[in-house]
Amino acid sequence: MNRTARTQSGFTLLETLVAISFTLAIILVAGNLLDDLSDSRRRTQDRIAVIEGSTIMLDLLAARLSVATAADAAGESGIVGDAWSLRVTGSGVMLSRLAQGASLSPLVDRGSLEFEPQGEGLAIREGDGPWTMLIPSLTAIRFRYHDGGDWRDSWDSGTDGLPVAVEAAIWTDPWLDDARAPWMPAPEGDEIEFADGLADEMSEFGDFLDPDPMAFEVAADDEIPPPDRIRVIAILDPNPSGSPQDEFSQRPFDAEGGGG
Repeated sequence: MNRTARTQSGFTLLETLVAISFTLAIILVAGNLLDDLSDSRRRTQDRIAVIEGSTIMLDLLAARLSVATAADAAGESGIVGDAWSLRVTGSGVMLSRLAQGASLSPLVDRGSLEFEPQGEGLAIREGDGPWTMLIPSLTAIRFRYHDGGDWRDSWDSGTDGLPVAVEAAIWTDPWLDDARAPWMPAPEGDEIEFADGLADEMSEFGDFLDPDPMAFEVAADDEIPPPDRIRVIAILDPNPSGSPQDEFSQRPFDAEGGGG
């Protein structure tokens, strides 16, 4: 009886190497795809945080300006601001004081909100409370104040009374060549730390090691892009000193992605 001999053969070395190569390629492609999805999700979340923070900031500013007062509870200026920071005092009880046992009345109490760029974003605080980051990423912010005749870059209600309107413009996207707004404070450079004993030896090179704030390019007036968010908020009962009221005594205007 003849039996056919059957030989069992496995994968050759070449076939094994090809299979391993295909497996590694699939793993590499899948890993890159997961990284891209993760980065896309992170960028989307960051963008949502910026948009939500900008909306909340404008709404809070409009709400506080609707009850703005020329003086706070201590008799100091109620509205004090420049082109990039602003403190607004209005009638009403601050949320941070609601838990206190003292008797509070919105008719006599005063609450303030303060907006100021910090780090890479915009921070806010209520009264003397802690600062809270509201917009995590910010290119520039600009406040302007209308006196009934023209826009101004600063305001002090202690001497100027209440403005007719306040404009808040927000830029969140980077500018051309990473230029910065001319009204924004110069960014702080990183300090160079030396080991013990080297600080005195390197002090003579301080002029070369200290960061120069003027090294950051400042955008020219014609290079400033339209703001990503802008709102003009009218004061209900303005009282600018020495200036008549005009067409800005109207309801707030809010726009996205447009200049003005």
